[in-house]
Amino acid sequence: MSVLDARLSPLVERIMALKEDRTPEGVLALGEPLYEAASLLLDARDSLEDPEEGWEALTVLKSEQRSLILDDAVLTLALRKENIAKAFDLTQRLKSPALVRRLRAHTRARPDLSEAARAYDAALRERDAARARWHSALREDPEASREALHTAERDLALAGTRLRYEDPAALAGLAAPLQFDDLIPVMLPGGKSVILDLYQAANALLVMVIRREGPGVVADGLISPALPAAMTAQLAERWLEARARGPEGVGALLGGLLSTLGERVGVQLGQALRHNGAWHLTLVPHGVLHTFPLHLMPLGKEGPLWTEKFAMTTTPCVQLALTTALRLRPADYVKGASTLLAVTDPRGDLPAARYEGQGLKGQIGAFGGVPMPYREIRGAEATEATVRGAAADAEVLLLSCHAAFDAADPGASGLACADGLWTVDDIYGGLHLGRHPVVMLSACESGMMRPDDAREVVALPSAFVTAGASAVLASLWPVEDLSAGFLAERFFAHLTDPGEQPSTALGEACFDVRGLTREDAVARIQALLDRIDEEGDPYGEDAEAFARLVAQRDAVAQGDDHPFAHPKYWGGYVVVGAGWRTLEGKQQALRSEDLPAAVDAMAKVRWAMEAMQKKDWPAAQSLATEALAALDDREAGRALFVLAACADPGGGGLGSVEEARALMRRAYDVLSAQGEDDLDRRMLGMLEARMKALGG
Repeated sequence: MSVLDARLSPLVERIMALKEDRTPEGVLALGEPLYEAASLLLDARDSLEDPEEGWEALTVLKSEQRSLILDDAVLTLALRKENIAKAFDLTQRLKSPALVRRLRAHTRARPDLSEAARAYDAALRERDAARARWHSALREDPEASREALHTAERDLALAGTRLRYEDPAALAGLAAPLQFDDLIPVMLPGGKSVILDLYQAANALLVMVIRREGPGVVADGLISPALPAAMTAQLAERWLEARARGPEGVGALLGGLLSTLGERVGVQLGQALRHNGAWHLTLVPHGVLHTFPLHLMPLGKEGPLWTEKFAMTTTPCVQLALTTALRLRPADYVKGASTLLAVTDPRGDLPAARYEGQGLKGQIGAFGGVPMPYREIRGAEATEATVRGAAADAEVLLLSCHAAFDAADPGASGLACADGLWTVDDIYGGLHLGRHPVVMLSACESGMMRPDDAREVVALPSAFVTAGASAVLASLWPVEDLSAGFLAERFFAHLTDPGEQPSTALGEACFDVRGLTREDAVARIQALLDRIDEEGDPYGEDAEAFARLVAQRDAVAQGDDHPFAHPKYWGGYVVVGAGWRTLEGKQQALRSEDLPAAVDAMAKVRWAMEAMQKKDWPAAQSLATEALAALDDREAGRALFVLAACADPGGGGLGSVEEARALMRRAYDVLSAQGEDDLDRRMLGMLEARMKALGG
């Protein structure tokens, strides 16, 4: 039996025994052992050099058994409000672990990494090493390994608490465990912004609704048994086949797909969000849910779509959302000040895109009055090195080129430059976007992900966000050239209006595309044909594109009044990353410069209370004594409570009855003045009972 199995066995036995109790109390009691078992599994996975391999060396549990434990843990914990933070902790760890590792590696490589971040990273490496030793079946001294891991975890928690206050951006970048309050920068106040954290379990879909309430963040769990994993997989298979056929395939299946998603989750959830005043949503999908256009779900049988009533972004994991939310919008990010860098037709075989790029410079300011400064890299000069170097200083970036998606190796997917493919792996390894631009990928397959893996999202958008982009606009399916060009123009025009965010700019641009009249569309196509005729070779190398545009012009001229009203033309675009936020969120996450000592002390109080509960009196006493010197008010009362418990002979602690009485009285006086918290009130009750028993 492996070390992991030896630790899991009593938990699994307890879980199976509790499952025999079908009462609500019995179901809720499953939460604690399931969380312990799930944490053990994930700790063991993270201790492997390659977490995708080697499970067999750690445990005899089969893949289905591991998944069942993880699913049951997440769903059971989400049933109770007091446990939902643990469910959130598990979904964080279950989503995109490879992407999170890439984000951490990119953050570690930053030359400006703060001292607090470096200290946390050192503690993280030590914790990982201790965890690997603890999970090794070959360790020689189990007790020493356990103590070393406990010490490493405590040191990591202390470093994480300091990092939370000093450098919240690095907290996300180094993939530290996030608390709900850490997500404040992602959300607007007053419940107007909501994070929807989705988790696809075998028998149900869990939606955690995370929102700001007052000064903090609260969460609720909604479970939809109507959308089990088997149904999601069937829908995804059909959808991916249709998506591969381009706009026409998308158009044929889109209505039925959205109707099914709406009936089973979209209508009820969307109406509840609207009823509570939410208007900005951040979606955190899971697995194949990333392939679905969830933003197009209906709000009723004849009602509007989600994207018509909500401004929406999507992100593969909350760490990436928080990272982008802390990338502040530059003060000069307005029309006339920020430069748009356009990379067009690197391979020389997209003349329509090339001429659209030329026209974009004059068109982009036509509706807003002040044109954006514009720089273009086109054709053979658009090599990978040139594009990478220019992108490093860009504030707005349009990449109009071919893209290739490799389902077998998503890291080998990429954008076609003049001298080869600029792959996802290359972007992760060598791109640093110091100006935090908004990036638009005007390329087919640019937003696609691996469809058959329920854990990973390795794709171009997440690579650009990890490299420093504030947000990436990408398409979930192959797009039609003309509508894509118009959407790009309108997106950038709206983006630089004061007060706009990438999510709201996309919503406005989609509205503009839907409203484009037949006459205007024909005029736009004709203008493009005239430009090719004047500047290009309509009967030579540009002949195929020219003929296709002529056919499109004729079809549009004989078609509907609004030729691009159908979502297949504009609905594939999503914003990945949180985009900009105001300074408010960051300011709420920061504290005064002299706080780190107090932060360490507060963390030590929590560890002291944990040690006390485990009856580790020397450790509890030592930690509480260290903490007390830097604290006052409520946290000091809790430190005194720990010391009183340690000195109470009746509790099995250290010290005399007289010392216990004095500490209890002091703790009682401090907590009485601050006792608005449930924990404080419970401690006061315990102190009263203990002092009465000791005659104090």
